Amino acid sequence: MQFVLLDPGFEDISSHHANVNRQLYLHAKKADVALTILAAKKLVPSKLVQSEDSVFQQSIKPWFKTPCYTNNLKPLDVIQEQALAQQFCNELEIAIKDNIIQSNDTLLIHTCFSFHVLGLAIWLLKIKNAFTGKLVVCGMFYPGKRVLKDGEDFLDFVWYLRNRLAFILLKEASEKLTLTLATSCASFIEAYQNCTGLAFTLHPVINYIPPSATFSKTKPCKRVILYIGSVKRDKGVARLHELIPDLMEQTDDLEFFIHFNQASPGAREFISLKPQLIQLAKTHTNLKLHFSPMSQSEYEYQLSISDAIVLLYEPQKYQLKTSGLLWDAIRYPDLAVICSTGIWAEYEYIAIGGSPFTFDYEDKQDVIATIKQWQSADSNPLQLTQYGYTINQPFADWCFSSPVNM
Repeated sequence: MQFVLLDPGFEDISSHHANVNRQLYLHAKKADVALTILAAKKLVPSKLVQSEDSVFQQSIKPWFKTPCYTNNLKPLDVIQEQALAQQFCNELEIAIKDNIIQSNDTLLIHTCFSFHVLGLAIWLLKIKNAFTGKLVVCGMFYPGKRVLKDGEDFLDFVWYLRNRLAFILLKEASEKLTLTLATSCASFIEAYQNCTGLAFTLHPVINYIPPSATFSKTKPCKRVILYIGSVKRDKGVARLHELIPDLMEQTDDLEFFIHFNQASPGAREFISLKPQLIQLAKTHTNLKLHFSPMSQSEYEYQLSISDAIVLLYEPQKYQLKTSGLLWDAIRYPDLAVICSTGIWAEYEYIAIGGSPFTFDYEDKQDVIATIKQWQSADSNPLQLTQYGYTINQPFADWCFSSPVNM
C-alpha cells in the first residue's frame, strides 16, 4: 500500500501546491510510508528550489494533462466539464493499469474542481472493483449556492449544480470504499453540506508548516508586507502602481515590502510593472522589492520580521474565496492583518480570534488611512479561538491520522 497524491494543479514551483506536497512528503518519509505525487505533466521537478528537494523530486511523477485552474476559476459549460472529467478519468485509468496506482492505495486530492471529482467518480464506476483502497477528497473552493436573486447569482448556481452532481456520483461510486470528504473552514463545511447533502469534516489549513523562530524586530520602523505570493490581478497587484506614491508620502516612517514573483505565471500579464516598481523604489527608499521566487525559508523570514500584512483583495472575487496568505499569517500571532472589507479573510480572521483592520478596496485613501490606523493602534496579538486552534495545525498530520487513518 502507498499514499498517492493526485495533484494536477502542481505545475508551478512557487505555488501552494509545492509547499503542501513537500510537507506531505516529509511526513510520509518520517512515517516510513511510500508516497507518489502525480503532478501536472508540465511540471519540471528539477526546478524545485529547496535544499531537500533532490529527494523530494524522486516522489514526483509529472502525469496529468488535465488542468486544475481553468477559465479564471469560472464554471465551465457542460461540454467542457464532461470533456475534462473524462480526460481525468482516462489518466487515472492508465495509472492503475500501469500499476502507478495500486488497488489498495490511499488517494488524496487536496486541490480540485468539480470536473476532477466527476472524473474520479467516472473512473471508479468504470474500473468497478479494481480499486479497493481509501479516498480523501478536499473541497478547496466555494461550492456555490442554489438560491438565485434576480439572476445575479447565476454563476454560483452553476457551481452548485456542478459540485452537487460530482460529489453525489462520487459517493455512489465509492460505496464500498472508505471515503473522507473534508474542507478547510466552517463556512465551507456548511456550504458543501447544503450543496451535496453529504457529511464533510474540517481539516487543518493545507499550507500549514511550523513557524520559524521569530527574528528580532528591533529596527527603526515598523515593516509592512504590501504584496507577496502568486501574481494575480484579483489579489490587488494592478493597484500597486497607483497606490504606492501616495502611500509612501503619507507613511514615510514605515517600511514596505513587495514580492513581485516574476516567475509566477500571472506575471506575464504585468510585464511593465517590474520597471515601474524599480523606479518607485529609487524615489522611496522605504520600499523594498524582491522579484525572484522565494524558498520556503526566505518566505518564512519575511513573515517573521514583518509587523503587518496587507491583503489587497478584490471583494467581488474574494468574498467567498479562501486565502493561503491569511492562513500563513495566523502562524505569526504578532503579524497584524490589514484587508479589504467584505471578504472571506475578514470574517475568517475574526472567527479565528483576530481583529482585522479593514478598508474599502475601491478607495485608495481609505487603504492608506487604514494602514495609518493600524500604525497608531496598540499592539493586539492574535488570540486563537478553539476553532482557530483546530485549523492551525499541520495538514500532513491530519492526512496520516484519524479520521483518515492512513
